[in-house]
Amino acid sequence: MRSLFICCIFCMVVIPTSHAQKIKYGNIPSDQLKMQVCPFDDEAGAVVLSDVGEAWMQFDASGRLMVMADRHVRVKILNSTGYDYGNVQIPFYSGLSGDADISGLKAQTIIPSGNKYETVKVEKSAIFEEKTNDYNTTVKFSFPKVDDGVIVEYKYRIESRYFQPIRNWYFQRRIPVMFTKFEAIIPDFFDCSVNVVGHHSDAVSYNRTTRTDDNWLNNIHQFEGSNVPALKKEKYGTNIRNYTTKCRIAIRSYQFPGRFIEKVGGSYTEFNKTLLESDQFRQIDQKLKFLDDDLALVQRSDTEYEDIGNIVQHVRTQVNFNSYHDFSSRNSVKATMNGEASNSGAVNLYLTMLLRHAGYEVEPLILGTRGYRRPHPFDPTNMDFNHLVALVTDQKGKSFLVDATSDLPNGQPKISVFNAQGWVISSTKPRKVDLSQIGVAKIMVKSNLALEPEGSSAQHTEIRSNYLGLHALSDGMAYTADNYEKYLKDDKGFALKEFSETSSGANTTIAYSCPIEDLSAKKFLYVTPAFEHVLDYDIFKNEIRNTPLDIPYRINLTNIIDVPIPEGYVVESMPESRKYTLGDDEMKFSILFNHSEEKIMINMRFKVNKNFYLQDAYPDIRAFVGEIENTLNEKIVFKQAN
Repeated sequence: MRSLFICCIFCMVVIPTSHAQKIKYGNIPSDQLKMQVCPFDDEAGAVVLSDVGEAWMQFDASGRLMVMADRHVRVKILNSTGYDYGNVQIPFYSGLSGDADISGLKAQTIIPSGNKYETVKVEKSAIFEEKTNDYNTTVKFSFPKVDDGVIVEYKYRIESRYFQPIRNWYFQRRIPVMFTKFEAIIPDFFDCSVNVVGHHSDAVSYNRTTRTDDNWLNNIHQFEGSNVPALKKEKYGTNIRNYTTKCRIAIRSYQFPGRFIEKVGGSYTEFNKTLLESDQFRQIDQKLKFLDDDLALVQRSDTEYEDIGNIVQHVRTQVNFNSYHDFSSRNSVKATMNGEASNSGAVNLYLTMLLRHAGYEVEPLILGTRGYRRPHPFDPTNMDFNHLVALVTDQKGKSFLVDATSDLPNGQPKISVFNAQGWVISSTKPRKVDLSQIGVAKIMVKSNLALEPEGSSAQHTEIRSNYLGLHALSDGMAYTADNYEKYLKDDKGFALKEFSETSSGANTTIAYSCPIEDLSAKKFLYVTPAFEHVLDYDIFKNEIRNTPLDIPYRINLTNIIDVPIPEGYVVESMPESRKYTLGDDEMKFSILFNHSEEKIMINMRFKVNKNFYLQDAYPDIRAFVGEIENTLNEKIVFKQAN
């Protein structure tokens, strides 16, 4: 699916590369040798001096279409923070048969000495090629003598005997780029959409020309960028490449001479039709009798959620998951069921069809994970998606996702799944699904602050928190007692008192103690209640954000705290009740304080109903979160009674 083989019956056609002037390998200008800081980013530890590439298509001697790509990279190491750029990894899609490889790889370290320089080659024995998984290969090497001021340079060619769109070219990196150029030469019998996207697209120029070679008309797409700023990773974002300035080339269709037009991409409707006609997804609406026998091996339950969990567990024991994530697969459902090595698309299609045989309303949903990319909103290609999960609609009409390749209980998906939109492959009801609206983190915290001295300088309180759904299942913190104890101790300075979880794993109850400032020996006692902070407030310290704010799921927090009035004290003052709203109920926060003769009662609620915000909304969100943080830092003041 991701790779489509095409054999052409007509004679070999060669589409030559451009004859545009190139940056010569090993010819280093004196200004690059002498450079000590990046001219437009004095904090950079390294800078890309040049990154030049060409891509084109040609037919080999057997009439098989090939995609060729040359690349030449030159990086200046400025200081020790840039030493990592002396280690290079070149990943490429090699497929099961190894029908793609790297050739002509050359690499060297250039050590400046005034206007002269010494070169140290990377020996062939220091270049390693390893199979990342069944489909991907990575070439790795490290430059010798990496130090302040050196230049590292390498070039290579990838020859791919797979018909696939020419891969995106990234003009932007995590370090600044002084010069970048890319040229794509595409025969006119390919209908493509070509565009530059990203937040610094104004730094890139684009020019399109045509040229006839061997009686074929070629479209030549030329891109050039200079002084492209570094793009730095920020929390509450997805894969940084989603926002990187790049050119995107998507093939919609092709028509070789004397042949019918073949659709590859286009609208989601066309995309869905193409998928349904493939060998893999043609199985969706088939009644496969062998699944009845397979289902008979499952220990069934009268409880819907537990029954689905049992089916998920059965699938896990049957399959041989090869740890590779892709939505497409060559495997049949039966082959996957019988233990043939399978990727996530094959495993979860098998799960989808087994759940259907069990009587559940289930559909296959494809997506791009948070570590991969956001699918294009209207012009999809196979490369936009790298995972498939089962979309289940329960008896109450509520939808949720199930993933047999997740290691969480009952196939609950990891947070990385909740990325923008997914697409339901269906012959009757194909549609986009807003994944942020599928997931929700529900947190109920009920606390009693028992102001009991521990030692001479601290008081503690016990807090019980009930986590439902996604907040307890985040990728960064598996909900085990050991992990949570470490999280509380290292991040908050709290001590875990109790940990329990339900059989489903969707609920987690935590009891922990946290320090309270103890000034009881004096006239006044100041208490800051221990609120549950759902968002990481530290990320809002920066005045400017470079990438969109992308919270993976909705949040619904209720925090109820009772603060007993200590014996011998009265309430001197307490914070005012407040309510904040961002936009049209996009985020809501409220806190209510009441007190009786025995205790102060606090009811705090926080909701996140909208998950994705562009950078121009960041100042308002930052101000909103700042108000919440200031409110939560206010103290209750008790005064000794006379």
